Amino acid sequence: MLLLDNLGIAGFDAWDTVLRLWPILLIAIGLDLVLGRSSLGQAVSAFVVVCVTLAIGFAAFHLFAPERWVAKEQAVALPLAEANAARILLSCVGCAVRVDGRVSTDALIEGHVSVRWDESLTQSSTLTGEAVAYELTSRPRVQLPFAAGRSRGTIWRLSLNPTIPIDLTVSTEGSADLDLQELQITALDVACGEGLSTIILAESSSARYFLSGDDFILVVPDGVGVRIDRSASTAIDVPSGYLKAEREVLSPTYGAADTKVTIIVRSGAGSVSIVPLADWDLDAPLDD
Repeated sequence: MLLLDNLGIAGFDAWDTVLRLWPILLIAIGLDLVLGRSSLGQAVSAFVVVCVTLAIGFAAFHLFAPERWVAKEQAVALPLAEANAARILLSCVGCAVRVDGRVSTDALIEGHVSVRWDESLTQSSTLTGEAVAYELTSRPRVQLPFAAGRSRGTIWRLSLNPTIPIDLTVSTEGSADLDLQELQITALDVACGEGLSTIILAESSSARYFLSGDDFILVVPDGVGVRIDRSASTAIDVPSGYLKAEREVLSPTYGAADTKVTIIVRSGAGSVSIVPLADWDLDAPLDD
């Protein structure tokens, strides 16, 4: 454990998990003695060797096994029913989240998610009046200290219904690619980790977008006014014509725009780049 801590693979808090497993030592020693070990010392030694071997093998498999060995794909769907508004939470440990507004059926949400063997996927929905609250989350079944440094590499591909207002929250240690053009986004909260995330802004609904994460590209359709509130440490790259102040950036047409989007960049975000939709290649594969 000290070696793993020094290498940056396991944090010091992993000791808490190890110490909670101490009763297993008593069980193993008792079984070994029952099976005929000649001394307590030999029983302890055998137990330690077995545990170390299993731990190394399990850690190596978790860190280096191809994703196709350890992940499976699951279909996700929820009927729209009588809902006329939605609050949606998408949360995973380290997946890449892809969202658009092109559902093929009369559904609130549909698509496919890949989930690792050591994760559990849960869905829940609650209808209050005509508003539905939907949550799709994945969490590790067991917190493994040596898994903290690995990017999980799974992908969620989901489509949302464009006919109702949606309050959307996305949380992942991976990246996010959100095509919100056709959606009625009333609020957006995106918390990402490593990698470059892309958000194509909604064309017809004014909203506030809260961003935290590594690096973002914001693709702005024609006619959408953008105002960016940023932290002092965030790098902002915008096209010519944008008005830049110390803590605020405004698009040239913000005051006259029918659709206004306020981007609130939380402290710690790496960089934010603005790209007009006319200059963005919509056919570029998101997986790249």
